[in-house]
Amino acid sequence: MDFFKRDMKEGKVEDTKLVGAEVPTNIFYYLNLFCVVDKRSKSSIIRPLVEDWAKEAIGNFPEKKLIKLAAEIGYQNWRAQKRKKQPFPIALKRQEKELLKKGVSEKTVAKILKRIEDLKNKDLSEIKIERIIKKNKKLKQQYEKNNKVKE
Repeated sequence: MDFFKRDMKEGKVEDTKLVGAEVPTNIFYYLNLFCVVDKRSKSSIIRPLVEDWAKEAIGNFPEKKLIKLAAEIGYQNWRAQKRKKQPFPIALKRQEKELLKKGVSEKTVAKILKRIEDLKNKDLSEIKIERIIKKNKKLKQQYEKNNKVKE
């Protein structure tokens, strides 16, 4: 017989995932004691705090912005490690595995990887244009003239 049984239906939310967090030992024990006495789950106490944080975070950092930042970080890290001769497709696959392991959704990972590829392709296009311009002095003069007009 359980003396400190609580109603298990309380606090159930559909489509949820477990989030772990380390807290100081004294808070851990206090939270457990509080839950026993109040007959509540730890989730029922922590969930509203996390939901409030999420509302504020989403307002300041929408998902699109986080995807863009994650892609820039991934691309810059690959460029920095490029000297180690890690081919782009291998680096992209490693980044995919790392993001999935860290709990980022498959849909979001696909968006991040697509953006990383776009950044690489943009970089390559700019490098190719620079090489062509250097080879053709006349083209360089025309290119500079056109860019000054646009600015």
